[in-house]
Amino acid sequence: QDYVFHELRTVKQMGYVVWSFFSGMEGSCNFVVILQSNSFTCRQITEAIQDCVFAYKAKLEAMESDEFAKLKSSLCSKLTERLFSEKKLWRCYWGEIR
Repeated sequence: QDYVFHELRTVKQMGYVVWSFFSGMEGSCNFVVILQSNSFTCRQITEAIQDCVFAYKAKLEAMESDEFAKLKSSLCSKLTERLFSEKKLWRCYWGEIR
């Protein structure tokens, strides 16, 4: 997710709003990218998102196993950290309710 933001927002400067997240529902997993831009067409945005995702896939496939293990551990830590604020907790439960 940080990779997508960095590539599309910082490096390519495609738009002010660049947001990516995983969404799962009923046994499926989706990766969603939201990019708002008044400088690029929908086609350019779609191609840039696809290029970014494929480049990250290639980067992951080229990683050494120990480097990949560190990345995986870091992501697991992020996902399992406690929800410290009421707002985060509310968002978590509301997402499940919807």
